[in-house]
Amino acid sequence: MSRSRDLANLANNATGLETLTVSDITDLTATATELNYSNGVGSALQTQIDSKIGGSNPTITLGSNATFPAGHVIQTVQNTYNSSDSQGLAGTYTRFTIADASMPFTGQITNVKANSHVYIQMSYTTETVNTSHRVDVGTGVGIFREATSIFTPRNYQNYMYMSNSSGGISESKQFYHHMNLVFIDESPATGTNNYFAGGVAYLNSSVRIMASSPFYPFVCVLQEIAQ
Repeated sequence: MSRSRDLANLANNATGLETLTVSDITDLTATATELNYSNGVGSALQTQIDSKIGGSNPTITLGSNATFPAGHVIQTVQNTYNSSDSQGLAGTYTRFTIADASMPFTGQITNVKANSHVYIQMSYTTETVNTSHRVDVGTGVGIFREATSIFTPRNYQNYMYMSNSSGGISESKQFYHHMNLVFIDESPATGTNNYFAGGVAYLNSSVRIMASSPFYPFVCVLQEIAQ
């Protein structure tokens, strides 16, 4: 019998052959639906995946719509300033400035999400000066968001009473304190927030931030906390 005859006979009997399905392949665990997921793939899947996430040690950039579980830190920023002492403040609670009226005792956090909180920590040294012959001095320090106080102190937050054996004081005195303020802003603006150190002094006192040396800098740490 010729080869052409054999092919013709095979064709005539093909309708009687059993259809082979995925389930008939005993060593294949994937289903037909799962195999169809690879439809249209033009090259190795693992190579494509690696190229998308940067290989075995990927750096992944989260988009602005990424969400975080409540309590997780989304971002942390820090500002350190050690170039100049502030101007002295007296009886009016306001933000600390330096000689050129700028306000470097600050921290800025950007891209804050709606409903997030901001953890604020400010650490610095203050000098309180007795400007008269009173036997007591006092000072208070706080935090502003922009020009609005969000943590307002009393002017006797740090209060000292001084007296000599005669019951009075005969000269001005300076007192130094290390301040470490911690506060959570529960209603920051969406986007950018600027925080500033503020202060106020007791009667016949003045207070300033000492920050003219790297040995006693002003440091502000800000953290965005998911809610």
